[in-house]
Amino acid sequence: MGPFAQSCRVNNVQTNWVNLRWRLSGLALLLLLTCPSRSRAQQFEPDTNRFGMDIRDFDLPSNSQLCYNACRDEQRCRSFTFRKPNGWPGAGPSAHCWLKYGIPAAKVDKCCVSGIVRSESTHLPSRKAPSITSVHPNVGPASGGTRVTLRGAGFSGASKVTFGGNPATEFRVLSDGEVIAVAPAFPNPAVVPPSGYQVDAAVCTPAGCSPQYAPGNFTYRK
Repeated sequence: MGPFAQSCRVNNVQTNWVNLRWRLSGLALLLLLTCPSRSRAQQFEPDTNRFGMDIRDFDLPSNSQLCYNACRDEQRCRSFTFRKPNGWPGAGPSAHCWLKYGIPAAKVDKCCVSGIVRSESTHLPSRKAPSITSVHPNVGPASGGTRVTLRGAGFSGASKVTFGGNPATEFRVLSDGEVIAVAPAFPNPAVVPPSGYQVDAAVCTPAGCSPQYAPGNFTYRK
């Protein structure tokens, strides 16, 4: 074989190798474009509701990405459910987001978008339900609006504060042992006697609630 023939053979081998590399690159790009990312699929689950295991919930604009971001930024959050505006009868025009400390079972539901942010198991230390040792002030008008300081233990991660089972107008967790809440209006002021109507102010967390309906620590008066 002469030098020219040898040169042609080498050039052919190099050309074939270049063509093969281009074909492999094209195949990889095609797979990348057509195959959904596993992590992306876990992040957003259209038409899916995951009920329960709530840390907290709140209204937000109609954007499921904001709900995902809130879960991502909260260390204890592993999954979320985003309810679309008017997602179910009586839900209203606001979107809503639930952050979850676990991964509840998925249910097909067009109301919502759910997703898994942290699929790995995390150790959640066992906790007791909150307990309340003092309420100050412990008396307020039936019209509501009393700013109340609750002291006790186990308040971290509180999802709601109630007065006789009715949600506080607003609340803020200051520490594991202190919460400030605004008492709501009493549902039926006509039944409040002159001596007052006793209810329990209660704090709820994922571990449970302090007593909610045994009257005792807060009194509504006319």
